[in-house]
Order: sequence, then C-alpha cells, then structure tokens
Amino acid sequence: MRRDKKIIRHIERLQQKEGIFLKLQPERNLCGLMATLIAGDSLGRPIKPGDKSRMTKRADELSHNLYQKGFFELDSNERILMALLKENGFRPVELTAGSAKKAIVKLYRALNSWPVILNVVNCSHWVVARAKRIGGQRKVVCISDPERTIQNLRRTAHYDAEEKELVRLWRDKKGWWNKRRKKRISYYGIVVKK
Repeated sequence: MRRDKKIIRHIERLQQKEGIFLKLQPERNLCGLMATLIAGDSLGRPIKPGDKSRMTKRADELSHNLYQKGFFELDSNERILMALLKENGFRPVELTAGSAKKAIVKLYRALNSWPVILNVVNCSHWVVARAKRIGGQRKVVCISDPERTIQNLRRTAHYDAEEKELVRLWRDKKGWWNKRRKKRISYYGIVVKK
C-alpha cells in the first residue's frame, strides 16, 4: 500500500511528542498475532523466539472453539485477538460509539488519558495504553474502523487517491448486502457498532 510521505512525517512527530507508535501493515494478518506481539514488546514484554508459534497454536485452538459456536469469520478474528490479549496479561477495553465522529472524540480522550501505541492493521485501529497498570494488568484499548483511520489522518495530513481507493475497496469487501433494508451494511470489528 502506498503511503503519503506527509502522513509518515506526521506519525513520526506524534511518536516523538506524544509517545504514539503507528505501524502500517499492508499484508493481511488474520488474527493480528504480530500486532499483539509488537504491542507487548512496546509495553516492556520482549518478543521471545517461541512466542509466535505458541500464539499461532493458541489462535488455532480459539478459532476452532469459536467456529463450533457459529461465529462469523470476521467477528471471530477480532474475538481471537481480544482473547489472546487477555491471556497475555493485557486488560482490553472496548471503545464503542454510534458514529465515527463520536468514536474520534473517544479516541482522542484515550490519547489524552495515557501514553498510547496506535497500531494500524489493514486500516484498523489498535490502540494500546502503555505504562498504565490496573489491577496488575496492562490496560489495552482496542479500536477498529478504517473510516476513522482516514478521518484522523486527514485532520493533519493528506493521502493520495490510490490509498483512498484501496481503503474503499477494503471496506466494501468487508460488507454485505441487506436485501430487506436495500442497503450495504459493513462492520469493522468489535468496537464501533453501527
């Protein structure tokens, strides 16, 4: 995925001033295993040689359990990642909002509350609070919504037409057509409930 240089420069400034880490991953990462490991590494838990294989095996077990319960694939991937975060000592906190505007407000409140790591996987937000322990666990805030990603970046930087088109295609691919309501319904993971 092509990324605008202005966005990268803005991200670097955020990283220096606010302690925000933004990682763009163009490849598809089904259960976000690397995102979880990277977040843990940034929170002071170094990635060990066997971590990836251990988490992959555990993700397969969770996937099998969720499949038996009848969860859809997209929903299952988000649930697997949340379960992995919990099992690795993080305390996930979901930020829910009825609209992208409200979600942005909640996102910025979270940014003001703690130093955070912002990890974008497939145009999805993964916000991880750093250096904040609650009840012996590290607090994790998870947000996923490609539209909000673009809206946040647009506030301070520009993105090229090719990236905008890629995001649109990615969003449409994740949606489905509702015959009864005659409109396309999309969902972006576990956070924003439209």
